Amino acid sequence: MRMLNRVPGVEIVRLSEMSDVDWRALGWSARDLPEVAVYIGTRGPTQKAVIHLVNRKSRSCEAIVKVSLGPQAANAIVREAETLVALAAKNYPHTPRLLSLDRERGIATQQFIAGRPGSRRLRPEYVALLRSLVYTDTPTSLAEHAAALQQVCTENAIPDVDFLRSALAALDDDRSIPSCCVHGDFAPWNIRRSSNAPPVLIDWEEAKPAGLPLHDACHFLHIQDFLFGHKPRLHANALAEFGRHVGLNVSQCRSLEIAYLAQTYIACRSRGDRMRSDFLLRALTLVLRDRAHQRVFLPAPACTASTTPVGSDEQRARKELLDSLIANLNHAGVSYCVLSGHNAAPGNGTPDLDIMVSAQDRPRIPEMLARTSQSTGALLVQAIQHETTATFYILARHSGDRVVHLDVDCYTDYRKDGRTWLPAHAILHHRREYRGFYVPSVADEFAYYLLKKVLKQSVTPHQLKQLQHLLVREPEACRSRVARFWPDRALNLLRAIAEQDFHGFRQQLPELYSELQALQPHSNWRSQQRLRELGRRARRIMAPTGMWIAISGSNLDQRVWLAHELAQRLAPTFRRASILPLHASAKALKKALTIIAARIRSTLVLSATDQHWRAEGLLLAPDLRIELDSAHPWVAREPGSGRAVMISAEDPEQVVRGACDAVLAFLADRARKRLHMPGSSLPLWAREPRDRDLSAAGSD
Repeated sequence: MRMLNRVPGVEIVRLSEMSDVDWRALGWSARDLPEVAVYIGTRGPTQKAVIHLVNRKSRSCEAIVKVSLGPQAANAIVREAETLVALAAKNYPHTPRLLSLDRERGIATQQFIAGRPGSRRLRPEYVALLRSLVYTDTPTSLAEHAAALQQVCTENAIPDVDFLRSALAALDDDRSIPSCCVHGDFAPWNIRRSSNAPPVLIDWEEAKPAGLPLHDACHFLHIQDFLFGHKPRLHANALAEFGRHVGLNVSQCRSLEIAYLAQTYIACRSRGDRMRSDFLLRALTLVLRDRAHQRVFLPAPACTASTTPVGSDEQRARKELLDSLIANLNHAGVSYCVLSGHNAAPGNGTPDLDIMVSAQDRPRIPEMLARTSQSTGALLVQAIQHETTATFYILARHSGDRVVHLDVDCYTDYRKDGRTWLPAHAILHHRREYRGFYVPSVADEFAYYLLKKVLKQSVTPHQLKQLQHLLVREPEACRSRVARFWPDRALNLLRAIAEQDFHGFRQQLPELYSELQALQPHSNWRSQQRLRELGRRARRIMAPTGMWIAISGSNLDQRVWLAHELAQRLAPTFRRASILPLHASAKALKKALTIIAARIRSTLVLSATDQHWRAEGLLLAPDLRIELDSAHPWVAREPGSGRAVMISAEDPEQVVRGACDAVLAFLADRARKRLHMPGSSLPLWAREPRDRDLSAAGSD
């Protein structure tokens, strides 16, 4: 139509030397020379020319040649070519074929994909496309990626670094999640769709072979919010169904959205894209604010470290608890060794203190913890038996406006998945003294740490570094321990640890786990262990370690505020904390069953409604009830009936402090009764003047 030259930004150039170009070397297969249409990309470090090769006879484009013009464009072109080759090797059908590659000059030719651009809606076929890129057999973790981003923030002068670090702290979760081949620019204009074929993805220049799931899905939605004038919005709930299909819950979807926004913000600031980075920062602020009001606040302390940086005062308080416990164990002559958690560095959270004791001394541990609590002003608030040979204890006390906790995981034999992996008598026989307490031998510590990572199917670069330090100290002894469990794989496994091959080590985890499970257990103990396991589960059901707190009275905003404050401060004393929805359409029976299941799973459940739920004639009462006086919003008044804690204060901080003290005192009294410990384990601040009020609460 001879209208092309009327389009702004288009120029027609006559090239006399076109016949000298060796088009076949670039992947052109037709006999005649191609017609050429060149698109010059946006000016910048990754600028390139995209040459469309059109068949003169069919008038259809058959190939695309990408030529680097900017200093960083060659790397992007080569990265895309390598990704296409890797996906083709796996017979992945949704990408163009690579026709040629010149690494030195940064020139690549690929198949042209005809079709219309994708829809701006995240259609089901696009979700299926993303699911096909998920590696279910290659796990990763949020903590691993958060650590890498923390390192980038440290090495580069990234603005708002304190805010970013607080955002990345919310990703301190080392639970295994599936990894994913990330496209990097998953957007409607990079999707080609036709009526008789599934969609195809083009432009893989920002691809990453092993990234986080939902990264591309978040990009698809957030990039359109930015480009088409929308305000920053939250999309985790919209992606919950996609997450469920790859094994992710809603809370993990929210964390993955935070990871996408933080990672993309750092990338945009690094390349000077100020406008988009400001938009991402506003979106990240919105997501973090929303996350603070969502149902699940913190994951289990047994699985992850605290999500907030630990200050020096808290470090000192935790060290005081730890030192007192070690002194009591030494004084009582208990046969023990500290497996891990004693050498936590400041700023790395508060890991569990794993202690192994002899079977004869295990009944004495609650007494040692009670002495520790009395000498330090703390409370023994939890005793959760998570294995037949292991109980998880929590000591807690106030330090300023926070609740400091010491988590003690006490083992006899180390058991996991119903199997005994390390017997206590062998570990204790070779223990060694270290700075006034006992730790395992280097080889035993290496075996314990390695088994723990394999059985959990989770590892971080920092943890792999710890394994390397132990291996270097006693390589022969460590090699013999590994050979007991993986005789045919010991050499490759030790090489990955010694060379810090993180991705190679992580790829071995599924096979290492399968080989462990194939080992024959000790048959003479299997029947007894099954009976003990049934008894343990029955005790967890009959005496749940979770708790339901109902907050009523006053106005809704103040009840919700108090619920959030309690959830944030008391979450470390439970496996997790949740707030019941204010307005839910579920029936009363379903709500009651939800609370019962949460209490069995050691969850702190808080509700900010005035109602009590009946489930087919059964009244489900909260463990504790806090009722606020509407006339004096921050002064609790005498409730009409039910189990309650009386608090009298004049400002919000005193109300929260009093409520936290009351909950900890209730937990301590419950733990004392269940452990059959004589007398009261409560310090003076917990016994006076609230003993009369707490006596009505009883135990569950």
